[in-house]
Amino acid sequence: MKLLRKEAARLISFYQLLNLSEEEMAKHAEDVKSESSLDDDVALEKLHYHIRKSIEYRFKFYTTSYLTTTLSGHLQTSIEIIGLPPPIIYLPVLRLQHFDNG
Repeated sequence: MKLLRKEAARLISFYQLLNLSEEEMAKHAEDVKSESSLDDDVALEKLHYHIRKSIEYRFKFYTTSYLTTTLSGHLQTSIEIIGLPPPIIYLPVLRLQHFDNG
């Protein structure tokens, strides 16, 4: 099965969301509420959407081999990821690496 990187990140985010423990879900909910300025009484569906999107965003920066291996294991089929990961820009003055969000 061939997937775009964006599709792979989305699939893994659903898998991760569905497998969060109650404690992990509460931590993600707290983080998402503070980052997105969501009310404490936000609808559960909307909260889950924002949690999944934050997980999906994080997976955009994972290596192709990690995405391939993880999805192949979860789906129990061979996966090919199409597309390049975001470039890493080296900042020599600060000696830090920075991902370009494009």
